[in-house]
Amino acid sequence: NQVAVSTLQVALLEGSEKHVSVYVIDLQVPGEFRKAATALIEEIFDSNNSVLLGFAFGNDVPLLETFTGSSLQSQHSLDIQQLVAGNDRGNLPGLQKYTAQFSRLPLSKDQQCSQWGERPLSRSQLEYAGLDAAILLVLLAEHSQRKRNEMHPCVDTGG
Repeated sequence: NQVAVSTLQVALLEGSEKHVSVYVIDLQVPGEFRKAATALIEEIFDSNNSVLLGFAFGNDVPLLETFTGSSLQSQHSLDIQQLVAGNDRGNLPGLQKYTAQFSRLPLSKDQQCSQWGERPLSRSQLEYAGLDAAILLVLLAEHSQRKRNEMHPCVDTGG
């Protein structure tokens, strides 16, 4: 079973957002490690106590289903790209553009075109993948704050 994706990067909000986990899962692992990766992916998707955060992962789910050999449907998932786009889904910006728009944090994409098919993954690749997942938490918080501000704008009373 050759999978067209090399890693899965996701963030999980667990227990009413009190606990956050970021996962980078290697999808090109053999044998027992593959079984462990499959079990973890299924657990992440099956969890009823967490919200799965991803970015543009709609196309990845069928690939992950091929990897795991099972149907993956999360009742509690949130695609940050779709959330931020709202009704404007014609031209969806990438993660780097959204990060620049919603935060002051730079998001380097230097590792994006590195050799993801080679093993072991480098420390830089793992850090890049982890940051791609962790930044989703920042984007969700910033988006939520902007929506709250739109609903309850401060009123200048002049006093």
